[in-house]
Amino acid sequence: MSSTTVYVDTKINCNNKKVAYGRGIMYWDYQEIVLWFDIATDMAGIVKMPWIQLGVEVKGPVHHDIDTSANGMLVCTTIDKGGLIVYHLVGVNTDFSWEIKHERRWIDMMKDSISAFGFCHSMQLRSGLQPERLTERRLVRPIGVVDGRFVYIGVRQEWKTKDKIMCYNMVTGKTYGTGKELGNRYSKNPFYVYRHSMANIPHIAVPAQGKICEGSTGGCICAMYTGEG
Repeated sequence: MSSTTVYVDTKINCNNKKVAYGRGIMYWDYQEIVLWFDIATDMAGIVKMPWIQLGVEVKGPVHHDIDTSANGMLVCTTIDKGGLIVYHLVGVNTDFSWEIKHERRWIDMMKDSISAFGFCHSMQLRSGLQPERLTERRLVRPIGVVDGRFVYIGVRQEWKTKDKIMCYNMVTGKTYGTGKELGNRYSKNPFYVYRHSMANIPHIAVPAQGKICEGSTGGCICAMYTGEG
């Protein structure tokens, strides 16, 4: 429980979209803001979503997702008609701000990986690629970021109930289809993600028969050898 009171200067959607955890801080996604709570200090506050805080020009509706990187940094991925942007939340204590870490237009992603978008036939016309058609009749949304490198994207046609899962590599700039599909929350195949934050268990050193492990630098868990499997 937290004793901190958080004030919001605008009306928000009270339906939480996702919760993320990293570096001892919990983050709740409330569409236009992120509510954060520092477990150690009992402090809490809000941060406006990156495209709002930074005043980034967006094209059409914005679909976004929050996640935490391997080092616990909060990551926000946004997708609109123009393309994809990945933001990192930086700062200490209560002074948080967003930084753009990666940005890519649909037209450039398609040029580098046209085969991955082969299922979107309407985008490849005689006049050339038409990336805006990707988002006209399809719901394109970020699903998550893995290893700070791979952005998973769901693409669903209006009459479909499942997303085609694509993976975009921020390092190589390549996009490929995973061959997998993801059901939405109204389908019979819900999707859940669990990422643990447990400490690493020390190595268990098993000594030779009849002897006791004396440990090593950094400590270990000693175990008596019994001869049994």
